[in-house]
Amino acid sequence: MRFRNIVLFFVSVGMLYFLAGCASFREGNVPRARSSSQKAVGQGKTISVEVYGAAILNGKIYQAHPKTMKSWRRQTVKAYEDSGLFSAILGGPAEADLEAEVMIVDKADPNAFFAFITGLTLYVIPSKATDEYTLQTTIRDREGRTVGTFERSEAVSLWQQVLLILAMPFNWPSSVAKEALYDLNHATLMDAYSQGIL
Repeated sequence: MRFRNIVLFFVSVGMLYFLAGCASFREGNVPRARSSSQKAVGQGKTISVEVYGAAILNGKIYQAHPKTMKSWRRQTVKAYEDSGLFSAILGGPAEADLEAEVMIVDKADPNAFFAFITGLTLYVIPSKATDEYTLQTTIRDREGRTVGTFERSEAVSLWQQVLLILAMPFNWPSSVAKEALYDLNHATLMDAYSQGIL
């Protein structure tokens, strides 16, 4: 009987783990990119894209994790490719018409106390953590002269609460973060395009 109760306890905890919901939501500072945007308007320039990243947690600056950097690079290059503004996108230092240096900073604002309360109450009381992504882009010409600097930011809030299991499929945290970074790059390119830099 005692063994059965122990097994039931662990099964219940396991079920709670799968039922505990979390979902991410964007603040909305940057518009969502449309798939039809500017794809027909290319000037045929080539561009090399270098991506750097950092994370700020509790006031300390850390280098972004290699796995995170890989994802950030992928979203950045995808936004440049999808823009249709370039004849080729090159990675790292290269002989190109333009060079884009992209710095991504993730300023995390976790609330450890409320996260603890959420876990303690079996996800009945919600908790929130926010990541503010800032994208700083410097565009240089072939001679290395800066022709434009841009800064865009978007906040992504992660909510944890048992009922958010219904929102999880539509607001999966990693998907929302990737979408935000893609849109930050897209918005930057549209700013540069509207200024005649691209």
